[in-house]
Amino acid sequence: VGLPARGKSFISRKVERFLKWTGNRTQTFNVGKYRRDAVDPERSGKSDFFDKSNRDAVVQRREMAMAALADAIKFLDDGGKFAIFDATNSTVERRKLIADKVTNAGRKYSILWVEAVCDDEEVVMFNMLTKVRYSPDFQQMTEEQAMQDLKQRIANYEEIYETVQDSEGAFIKLFNLSSKVMANHCYGRVAKSILPYLMAIHIGSRPIWLTR
Repeated sequence: VGLPARGKSFISRKVERFLKWTGNRTQTFNVGKYRRDAVDPERSGKSDFFDKSNRDAVVQRREMAMAALADAIKFLDDGGKFAIFDATNSTVERRKLIADKVTNAGRKYSILWVEAVCDDEEVVMFNMLTKVRYSPDFQQMTEEQAMQDLKQRIANYEEIYETVQDSEGAFIKLFNLSSKVMANHCYGRVAKSILPYLMAIHIGSRPIWLTR
C-alpha cells in the first residue's frame, strides 16, 4: 500500500528474497507489469491513465489488478506460501475488494497490509529518480519530462489516497523506509520474521566488516 515512488516494489523485492531465503515458496505479482503487458506503456504509463476522471482507464486498471490477484490466489492454491501483491491499493474500497476476493477463495489465507509512508523529501526524490530512470513507463521521455509526469501521477493518487485503518486487520506501516515502524495485530511468524526484517531494511549504503 502506498503512493507512487514510496518504495513499494523495492520493499516487495526485498521481502520476496528474504522469504525465499528462509525456504518459503514466494512470488511477487506486480500490477504495474500486468498493466504494461496489457496496454502499451507509452499510453498506460502516462499520468492521465491514473486520473480518476479517466473512466476507461479506471476500468482497465481494476481489471489488471484483479487479474494479478487471481494469479496470486492460484499461486497459493498450488502450494505457494507467500504471494506478494505489489500495487498502490490506495483506497479502503480497493483493499476491501481484495480482502473479499481472498476470503471468497475458500481457503484460510491471511492478509498482511504493508504500507509505505514517506514524507522525507530526500527519500522521495531518490525513489522518483530511480523510477523515472529504470521504469519502462518513462523510456520515451526525457528525465525532466518523466519527473513532471510522475509528479502528476502522484498528485492524481493523492486525491483519493486513504491510509490503512486499524479496522482493516493486520498491517505494518513503514515510515520513510523503516525510520519508524507501526504494527497492528501482527502475531505468529509475522511477528517473528517479517516484522523484524522490515524494521531493518534501508536504502543507504553501510559498511560490511568481514573478519577471520
